[in-house]
Amino acid sequence: MRLAKLAGDLGPAEKSGAEKDIAQAPAELAQARTVKLGPIIISSKPVSAGLNLVFDSSPRPERAEFVDGDESLRSAAEQLREKDFPVRFRMCHP
Repeated sequence: MRLAKLAGDLGPAEKSGAEKDIAQAPAELAQARTVKLGPIIISSKPVSAGLNLVFDSSPRPERAEFVDGDESLRSAAEQLREKDFPVRFRMCHP
């Protein structure tokens, strides 16, 4: 609702473009947060796991910790430490 109010002064073409951008945003966010890994295991069933990544001013994680999920993916933590992620760090001065 709030976004619709902000877009209130737009013409029909601009509103249509804004609505298209809004509809595409979730997919674009998922793509930006996706990093492709090589094969981890050979499995015939889908598996998932949660891992925490800790960054320290680098696009590569300082730490990758297995949290939960399929134990066969525990080794993915090490592979994740070798990948660059699209994260940006900016110094904020008080």
